[in-house]
Amino acid sequence: MKIRMIISRILLIMTALLVLTSCEKNPISKLQDPTPDGAINSWSGVLKIYDEDLRTGGNVEFIPSDFDPPDNTMAIDFKDSDENAPQGVNCMKYSWNGKDVIWTSPLAPPSGLEHTFGGVTLIVATHFTLYNSTPGRDLRAGGYTHISFKAKAVLGRGSDAVGDTTVKFEGPTQEASGVHDFIRLNRSQISEVAWQEYSIPLATTDLGNVKDYFKIVIEWHGADVGEGGTVFVDDLRYER
Repeated sequence: MKIRMIISRILLIMTALLVLTSCEKNPISKLQDPTPDGAINSWSGVLKIYDEDLRTGGNVEFIPSDFDPPDNTMAIDFKDSDENAPQGVNCMKYSWNGKDVIWTSPLAPPSGLEHTFGGVTLIVATHFTLYNSTPGRDLRAGGYTHISFKAKAVLGRGSDAVGDTTVKFEGPTQEASGVHDFIRLNRSQISEVAWQEYSIPLATTDLGNVKDYFKIVIEWHGADVGEGGTVFVDDLRYER
């Protein structure tokens, strides 16, 4: 009799554990948080890139440098605190102080220094030194048509207030390729305080070999030296 009672209790415990485990894999739960780790999700049509933290499993690379910039010339923070952040309490913060950025490339100026732009790209690779050797991701099955995100920015001016600073938000390709998966905003088009939602179309973008998910580039248009800027981004996602 006692043995039967013990067996019954064991079976009851095992049944309860199975119910709890199946709840964790419930599609309804996944719909509420479709892609917490950045995985492609066939139910929601959403690929989360940033939401309270970077969700891709990848890393970052600064532009145009292929290494960490010295002296805080540029910086990225994935846990910048903002009580008004669209999602939670954290947002992504990128800043460039406008100073020269070391550029080791055939495209670089003769001095090897660049002062007209600085940026960061969210990459598939787990470290920027692995960028070339890491295969790109094939996102075509997701059927994504655009990148959506919320942003605000404080863009500086030149030392003599002549010139203009813009911020470019860009998808997987580069503007030089002729593919139009970017938007460029000046100070009058992006708020310093209020979060605004933006969208980048992916209609002409090949998503078969994605190595860069998203880029933020601050650009200086002027004769003198600019002051860079600070850009805040949240709720960054690929959508159908």
